[in-house]
Amino acid sequence: MKILYITTKFPPLPGGPGSNALALAKRFTNQHEIVIYTLGDHNLPRVEYLNANLQVVRLGHNTSKFAGFLWFLLRVGLKVAFTQCDLIHFHDVTSALAILIVAPFKKRTPKILKYGGDFVYEYCCLRQFKGWNPAFGVKKAWNYNLETRILAKITRIAYANFNIIYSNNEYGKFLLKKLGVKNEVKVIRNGINIQQFDPSLTGENSKNKNDQIVFASGRFVPWKGFEVLIEAFQLLDSNFQLLIAGSGPEEAKLKAKASGNRRIEFIGNVSWNEIPRILTGVDIFVQASLFDWCPNSLLEAMAMGKRVVACKTGAIPEIIDSGENGYLFEPNNASDLAEKILLASKNEMIGCRAREKVAREYNFNQMAKEIGNIYQTFEKMKNY
Repeated sequence: MKILYITTKFPPLPGGPGSNALALAKRFTNQHEIVIYTLGDHNLPRVEYLNANLQVVRLGHNTSKFAGFLWFLLRVGLKVAFTQCDLIHFHDVTSALAILIVAPFKKRTPKILKYGGDFVYEYCCLRQFKGWNPAFGVKKAWNYNLETRILAKITRIAYANFNIIYSNNEYGKFLLKKLGVKNEVKVIRNGINIQQFDPSLTGENSKNKNDQIVFASGRFVPWKGFEVLIEAFQLLDSNFQLLIAGSGPEEAKLKAKASGNRRIEFIGNVSWNEIPRILTGVDIFVQASLFDWCPNSLLEAMAMGKRVVACKTGAIPEIIDSGENGYLFEPNNASDLAEKILLASKNEMIGCRAREKVAREYNFNQMAKEIGNIYQTFEKMKNY
């Protein structure tokens, strides 16, 4: 079959949906032809062939401006609408809105969506409406004001055009039902290649072997919780160092908040291929998001046997059993986060148990098998 993948983020740019899409594409190109449509970047080629059956097409430019995002949706929607294919797989909810353009032209073509986040929630956070707090969560975002209520209705209409929607956690499935989505919703957990994320790899080392190196990464946007992490770090002893990887619209604000603290270092964007090497040199990984689903960055750190601390929100409690394979802290609570980082620094065993859980429940081979079964079902229907 010829399968089209659509995702807003794609390697070498950071982002879980893109790294998952790439891993799946590489797995399935021995059986299918795959074309990936994604946002462009000035430093990357418009068209790239990763192998004979895997093509990447970059449209528009990576931008935080809403007009640029709408332009990407229009371009990718029209491109997909007039491209011959047997199946269309949307890998994130942002690009999924292009289905409103695609659907009238591809009524008979199977369409799949991965629901691994919520467009209305992220829009609400980026717009920073008066009184809004990212810790309010998705259901509050849907009904926060007239604007978000309209967007929630649009997303519900968009999702009705998919043959199958799958979430990477039970919480996402629950939310879709609350939104009023009538489609079949499966749960297919994110999968990590535990051979790639192997604790035996050699990477960066601390300048001071007595320091505890804490690492966090992600987009610098309001709901990722970096402000709370910086506040928590002010409460920790001087033998803790914090490395923050990423970029985004909140970068200047975060750097200003951390200014004067030599123990906090911003290291810029780190390509997905570099993450295993970086992780080998750190002791603790923090996922400070005020709301999150099944973040690959957290699973990757766990696969590397790192001690992890994450916010008790969204689907995170499905991944972490606090005190067993990591620690959970209360949202927007810097002192609780600092306390959990301190506990993690004294408990090396939670890293071993974290890797065991990922190997057991978040294995890439299992994820690929379940998605491959969906492809196979539609392929049989096509050939019937």
